[in-house]
Formats: sequence, structure tokens, C-alpha cells
Amino acid sequence: AGAPVGRAPGKKAPRIAAANIRGARGFTPRASIAEPLPSGGSDAPAVTDIPKRAKVSMVSLGCPKNTVDGEVMLGDLFANGFDIVDDHEEADAVIINTCAFVEDAKNESVDAILAAAALKSDTEAAGGKKKIIVTGCLAQRYAEDLAAEMPEVDVVMGFEEYKNLPGALGSALGVSTEP
Repeated sequence: AGAPVGRAPGKKAPRIAAANIRGARGFTPRASIAEPLPSGGSDAPAVTDIPKRAKVSMVSLGCPKNTVDGEVMLGDLFANGFDIVDDHEEADAVIINTCAFVEDAKNESVDAILAAAALKSDTEAAGGKKKIIVTGCLAQRYAEDLAAEMPEVDVVMGFEEYKNLPGALGSALGVSTEP
């Protein structure tokens, strides 16, 4: 069937160090949406009057369908009051959009979850908060196992529940969502 796009034939996906997921290959978000600034009109709210929006980043693994699903999720989150950021350290929540097609894909997905868990632990040790959301095929097929065996994961959501992601993420972060 050939090598995955962007990877030489016979070359495995690189291992990602759990302590540093920023900038690692495989952790680049597929979409980035910036919040528009208010216009200079007299009815425009001052920048300080705009409520802080929760920030979300995404790691999208696997096939092109996962990429598209991830972009749709990010669009839904943005439309519901979340900002999308590239930097996982800056994000209030990291979404790992997983793949479970073959064993290597499962391992890569678990490695990504563990890397996000390490980032969450470091953030919480420094007095911050960060949530981990697992979506995609691994979440769809192994939701109960992931929830039981990875307590650092805050939300596990298979693709049949993507419509509920803004509400679930808002609840996990303690922020309201905008319909």
C-alpha cells in the first residue's frame, strides 16, 4: 500500500519524548483560527471587556479522515467560544485525535496521550490547569479501557459523540460555551 504521506517507505513514525510535545513531528495542529479583534467603532467593546476564551490545541494522528474530523471539531469549538492555538503549552486543553488502524498507530496514539499527560502534570505542578481530551478511532474502540487505565485523561469521546465536544470540554474546563 506504500508509505504514509510524508514518510519514506519502510520508515517508522518517530518516537516523541513525553516531556516535550511542542514542535514534535506529529503534533502540528492541522488548523489554526485566530479570534478577530473588535472593530474600532464606538459600539465595539474594549479589549479588556472581552471575556477570556479557553484555549485548545490538537494533535491529529492517522488518516486524512482524522485530519478532516479534527478540522471540523476545531471549527465547532471555535464557534462555541474556544480559541484554537498551535502551542500545546499555551492551551487549556489538548485534544489527541487518535488512530487505531494498526498496532503502530495505536502505539503512536498512546505515546501522544502520555506526552500530553506529562505536559498536564508539569502544568499542574506549576499551579496551572490543563485538560486532556482523547477523540478518534482509539477513543471509539477502547473508550472504557482508556477511561479506566489512563486517569489523567479527562474526556474520552468517540466520533459518534463529536457533537457533544464543546459542552463536554466546557464542563471539564469550567467555562460556558456559546451556541
